[in-house]
Amino acid sequence: MIITVELTFPTDALPRGDALLKGLARVAAETGHCLRYEIHADRDQAGRFLLYEAWTSPEAFEAYQASPGFGTLAEGVVALVTEPVRIRRYGAPVNALV
Repeated sequence: MIITVELTFPTDALPRGDALLKGLARVAAETGHCLRYEIHADRDQAGRFLLYEAWTSPEAFEAYQASPGFGTLAEGVVALVTEPVRIRRYGAPVNALV
């Protein structure tokens, strides 16, 4: 299962936002079910980020979201963002090049 998250922090809150995103990555890694967790900064708009997450199953992602560490960090993210957070969920690939 693939998850993408798009979010934007105000530029004056970037250090706090960066710390929160890295905290979420640590919590994801501790689950043992996160195969990949990437934080990408938008090259054209300061403060905008894309998170790319690969999970072993939808249940693993749901367990991560229900964890105490996730809840505290996610609340911090929501308090900082300047636009609604966009979360998208993807299933198995429909086509692969390799």
